[in-house]
Amino acid sequence: MNNQENEIFKILKVLQDHGVLDRLVLIGSWATFLYKFYFKDDSYHPAIRTTDIDFLIPKQPLNSVKIDISQILGKMGFLEEFYSDGWLVFHRSDLHVEFLVSRVGAQSDNAIQIPTLGISARPLRHLWMLTENLIKVEVHGFSVKLPHPAAYGLQKLIISVRRRGKPEKIQKDQEQAEIVLTALRKTDINILKGFYNQLSKKEVKYIKDAIANRPL
Repeated sequence: MNNQENEIFKILKVLQDHGVLDRLVLIGSWATFLYKFYFKDDSYHPAIRTTDIDFLIPKQPLNSVKIDISQILGKMGFLEEFYSDGWLVFHRSDLHVEFLVSRVGAQSDNAIQIPTLGISARPLRHLWMLTENLIKVEVHGFSVKLPHPAAYGLQKLIISVRRRGKPEKIQKDQEQAEIVLTALRKTDINILKGFYNQLSKKEVKYIKDAIANRPL
């Protein structure tokens, strides 16, 4: 385990200890890495080298106990930075932590306040499927919520086509989608089909465009 992985696990453990981790879904590149605890396959070895940690916030229970994420991460050396539309990102020299929510319909790009966690989150499209069928993986004695890998792979393909003028990120999204989708087990295939059948015609087109002329 390298130093970066150690730091990721430290952050997850601190969030777990404060009762926050169970309210979050880890997405982004580090989900690709943690799927190794789901697949438990020696041939699954994603090489992840990113400073970004992305958490998706599902709908919070109405009576949730309030927890101050800013204070928790502040004690770990993270500084707050507010972006133009009001969402909050936590920065440290080695890592960046961002919180996202699913943007639905005509909802604006303005930040969504999450009072139960004391933060403002960034709304993004095409995240709905990432909370449809969650899994939990056991990591060094605690549990982390992840999107089902079938949903994660499809969503990565969709957003790869939605990106504009970012060839490196497009390539990265598609490679991560392929790593995860080709690792799916037979028991995951029906779940993959179920997610695919829920997609809009536009989302299906994005996926077809993403996999054209690629190994997948």
